[in-house]
Amino acid sequence: MNNNDKTLPDYIKQAVDLYGRDTVKDIRLSNILNDIASFEPFAASKNIIRTLLKDGYGIKVLQTEGSLLALHALSSEIADKYGYLPQSTDYILFSLAYGLGFVEDKPVYENINAETYEYTNTQSEYKITDLNSELAKQKEEYAVLLNRLITVPKYLPGFYSASALSQLQLTENKIFLLQKALNIPQDDWCQKEKEAVLKRYSKNTSSLKKRVRTASAVAVLFLIIFIVYGSLYISASSDRKTFASHIQKGDALLQKGDYEQAVSHYKNAYTDYNAFRSVSYKRNALDKINNAADMLTNSGSNEALRQSYKLLQSSMQLNLSPTERLSVQDKIKSLQTEIDSRLDKGRNTLALNISANNGKLNKDGEQLLEDLLKLSPEDYWLNFIKKKNNE
Repeated sequence: MNNNDKTLPDYIKQAVDLYGRDTVKDIRLSNILNDIASFEPFAASKNIIRTLLKDGYGIKVLQTEGSLLALHALSSEIADKYGYLPQSTDYILFSLAYGLGFVEDKPVYENINAETYEYTNTQSEYKITDLNSELAKQKEEYAVLLNRLITVPKYLPGFYSASALSQLQLTENKIFLLQKALNIPQDDWCQKEKEAVLKRYSKNTSSLKKRVRTASAVAVLFLIIFIVYGSLYISASSDRKTFASHIQKGDALLQKGDYEQAVSHYKNAYTDYNAFRSVSYKRNALDKINNAADMLTNSGSNEALRQSYKLLQSSMQLNLSPTERLSVQDKIKSLQTEIDSRLDKGRNTLALNISANNGKLNKDGEQLLEDLLKLSPEDYWLNFIKKKNNE
């Protein structure tokens, strides 16, 4: 591609391909763009990018993983905070997403009036009207779920189970993001709709005699359940203390950055507890392991990514339930894909570096090689390149 045909998204992609995704985490990307990029036709993007990178928005774009809703919500946040026009923030955020490989369509900056604003790219359009349509669709879906998921006992008020509330929460989150992207004030619409449905099923048309008889039966049932579960709970006191001790030690080590030892305590908590409500307690311990792995992954470094991968692999040695095992396998598969992608890009960059420096790596190439070896110390080609470079 001729340099005259390149725009900001192309230059960001070039910088990411050469220096890695970590460049968007601080103003290093801005410094690189100042050396290689033309900021036309949107010259102001030079200062806007530097401001956003300095304030950590590069990391936030990484965390969106290309989600259109998340990118639009982030754009709205930036426009409100700094006073930039929405088309300006959309163009820059989607340029970063394009450079990171999250979106396939290259953004094109359209310098149009804010009142008739729409964001366009080469193959598709993301219009404000599209978001309004999606918001209406999600609200309609939410109303359907409210009526479908409510549990209505014969003599008691209606209620939503924990599973139903989880399903509702997913749609509530989508509505929240869409309203934020459209700059619509949060008006507790979902809560009001939920309360209206619950109110509809709050009245009971049964006779008072049936209500009293049912209430008495329910009270006896709850008393029996309380006695049985209370006995089990008391008998598991020692096991709960041991479980809590492992979790507390793990949390303390996690705060210090000792992920391996922290996960070791979480694994002990998972393995050793087999008493009252063991499924719930084990799930809590596994969530701790997954959280530690996510913290490492989100740090972005190659070394941390490899450590996260190894921690998740070690958790597969636990006696996981089929559902838990599938969940961990999915996370491992996702990390493996990211590791392979980084290695492929890294090897290509090293090849270009060697070609441009008479068969040897320059200082930047050597640094990249060492960083890639942290990700895959046993990689044949990386070790081959290192050996040849040292000869």
